[in-house]
Amino acid sequence: MSSQEESIFTGDLVFNGINALTGEYALPPMSGERLARLIRGKPTAEDMEEIVNKEQPLEDLTEDQIGLDQEQAEIYLAELQFKRAQKDVLGDQPAKEGVDAACLDQAGWAVVFPAKMDRSRREAIKDALKPLLDLRKEQAGELFRMFEGGSGYRPMERKDQFFERQTPEIRRGAADPEQMPFYVLLVGSPEEIPYDFQYQLDVMRGVGRLDFGEDMDAYARYAQSVVLSETGKVELPRRATFFGVANPGDKATQLSAQYLVKPLYDNLQQPDIPGEIKLKGDWQLESFVGGGQATRGQLQQILGGDPARTPTLLFSASHGMEFPLADSRQLALQGALLCQDWDGPGTGVKRDHYFAGEDLAGDANLLGMMAAFFACYGAGTPRLDQFAKQAFKARAPIAPQGFIAALPRRLLTQGALAVLGHVERAWGYSFISPGGHLENQAFITALRKLLNGDPVGLATDPSFNMRYADMSSDLSKALEELEYTPGYVTDYELAYMWTANNDARGYVIVGDPAARLPVADVSPDQAERPTIEITTPVRPTSATEPPTAGPEVAAPAPEATLDYGLPGADALQRAGERLAGALQRFADRMGEALDKAIDLEIKTYVAADMEQVPDNLAKAAQLRAYSRVDLVGNTQVVIPGKESQLSEQLWKIHCDSVEQAKGNRNEMLKMAASAASSLLEILK
Repeated sequence: MSSQEESIFTGDLVFNGINALTGEYALPPMSGERLARLIRGKPTAEDMEEIVNKEQPLEDLTEDQIGLDQEQAEIYLAELQFKRAQKDVLGDQPAKEGVDAACLDQAGWAVVFPAKMDRSRREAIKDALKPLLDLRKEQAGELFRMFEGGSGYRPMERKDQFFERQTPEIRRGAADPEQMPFYVLLVGSPEEIPYDFQYQLDVMRGVGRLDFGEDMDAYARYAQSVVLSETGKVELPRRATFFGVANPGDKATQLSAQYLVKPLYDNLQQPDIPGEIKLKGDWQLESFVGGGQATRGQLQQILGGDPARTPTLLFSASHGMEFPLADSRQLALQGALLCQDWDGPGTGVKRDHYFAGEDLAGDANLLGMMAAFFACYGAGTPRLDQFAKQAFKARAPIAPQGFIAALPRRLLTQGALAVLGHVERAWGYSFISPGGHLENQAFITALRKLLNGDPVGLATDPSFNMRYADMSSDLSKALEELEYTPGYVTDYELAYMWTANNDARGYVIVGDPAARLPVADVSPDQAERPTIEITTPVRPTSATEPPTAGPEVAAPAPEATLDYGLPGADALQRAGERLAGALQRFADRMGEALDKAIDLEIKTYVAADMEQVPDNLAKAAQLRAYSRVDLVGNTQVVIPGKESQLSEQLWKIHCDSVEQAKGNRNEMLKMAASAASSLLEILK
C-alpha cells in the first residue's frame, strides 16, 4: 500500500453527505478505531458524547437511547446473520436452474401494490401504467403476476411473511418464476412498501420501485417511455458519460473521483479484459472529473440542456445534499448532487452549488437513458436513521416519511428508464480495502452488463445484491469472532467491511427492473428520441411536485383519506353568515354520521343443505371466516383453528367479498356526500 492509500484508513474517516445548512459533513469525521468500537457495540462515553445531539447531553440520555446494553448488541448481531444466499452453490445465477433471467418469458415479471392502497387510486395507477403492464404481460406470458388487494404487501410485513401467505407459497432461495417472477416492480411509497422489504426481496430478485404519488400523468409518461424504448421507437448510440466531483479539501469526493470514477472509466475503455464481461459493442465514453469540469452547469447540459450531449448512460459520484427533519426543503432537495462549484468543507453551500430535480429543464428529453448516482440519499431517504443501529443510539426520525428522491422521480417523468441510486448514506470507503486494493467490482459488473443490454435488475443482481449477501456474511462472522478473538480483524478492516456492507445494501432501482438500454449502431446525430405522447386520460398533476407527507407504515388504510366531497370552511362562509353556523353544524353531524354509520362485517358460511339456509341460517350453516373492517381500514379477521376447515378456495371467496364490500361502501359514502353537497348548494 502506498503512503497515500494508507492515509485513507489511518487518518480520520470522512463520510459522504453534506449538511445543506452548515456546509459541514453531515456525519462528522472519526477515527477508524472509534468507528470500530461503534460497530462492535462497545463505544466509550467519549464516543457517545460526540455522537449524540449537542442539545441533549449524554448524562440526560437513558440506557435505551444510547443502547450500551449487551442485549441490543446481540439483536444487532442477529440481524446481521444474513446467509450468503447460497452463493457457493448458485454462483452468480439469480434464478433457479434452467431459467435464463435475461428473458422475461422464462424469468417472469410481477408488480406489487400495497394491500391497503385505496382501490380507486390503485385502478387509476393501473390505467396509467396500462401500456407497460400490457407489454410485460405479452413478454412474460403465464409468468406475469399482479400482487394487489389481499395478495399485496401488508403493513409491517416481512419478506418471509409475504412469501408464506401467497398461493402458491413462495419458497426461499433462487427465484422460481412459477412462484414469484424474478423481476418485481413495487408501486407505492416507502411508507406503503418499506425500503427494508425492498432490500430483502432484492437479494434473490431484480426489484425496482415507482412512486409518483397522485401524479397519474407521471405514471403514464413513464409507461410510454419504456414501451417506446422496447418497441424499436428509440435507438440511442453507445455513449456513456462519467461525472466525478472532487471538491477542494474534501477527502470524500477526492476518494470517489480517484478510486471509483476514474478506474471505472478506464475499465470500460477496454471492451475485452481477461476475467471481465466482454462488451458487445464499441462505446464512446466521456469524462468530466474534478477541476472546472464536474460543474452544475455541465450537468445541466448533460441532462437535456444540450440534446447533442445527453448520453445513454450517466454515472455520477458526488456528495448528496442532506437537510434536517424540520426543513421544508427536504422532500424536494434531499439527495441533490453537490457539484464542483462548492469550495469544500467549512464553506457555505449555496443553492446554485447543487443540482436537484427542480433544476431539470421542462423540455429536457431523456427518453431511453439510465443514470447511476453514487451520492448520499441519491435514490431516497428512509424515515428513521439507519446509521443509528450501528452507532447504538436511538433510532430517530430523519424525515417526515420515507420517500424517493425528487431528482430520480423527475428524470423518470422526462423519459429516463431507470435510476440506480443509494438510500440513506453512501459510503466512500466501500470501494477500496485497507490493503490498498480496489473493491469496485460491483460497479464494473453492473455497468458492463448494462452496456451489453441486460435488464437493469439483472445487471445489479450479481453485483450489488450478491456483494451485499457476501459482505453481510463476512461482517457477521467478524463481529462474532471479535467477541472471542480481539485481533480477528483490525479496526480498519472492520470499518471497511461495515461501510462496504451498508453501501451494497442501500443501492436500489427507481424504475422498472426489466428495463434495458435501447442501444443500436447509430451515431449521436442519428439518435431518435421522440416526444412522449399520453393517449390515456390521466389526472393533470404536476410531475415536479414533491411527495406529500404519507401515512406511517402502521397507519390506517388509505381509505381514511377518502374525499367525501363535503365543503370546507371557505365554502360555508360563501353561503352567508346567516346560514354559516347552521350549515357547519350540519356538515359536522353528517361527517360524524358517516364515520360511525358503517362498520363492515363479512361472514362466510358453508352448508350441507342449502335449502334449509333461508329459514334458519344459524342452524343450517357453519361460519368459516369472519372479518370486520371499520371506516378507517382497521381490520379484524377470525378463521377456524383447524386449517382443514378453511380451504384456499373458500378463503379466496371471503377475501374477494371483503374487497367488494369495501368498494360498495366507498360508493355509498360518495353518494351520501354528493347529496349533502347538493343540499348546501341549494341553501347558498
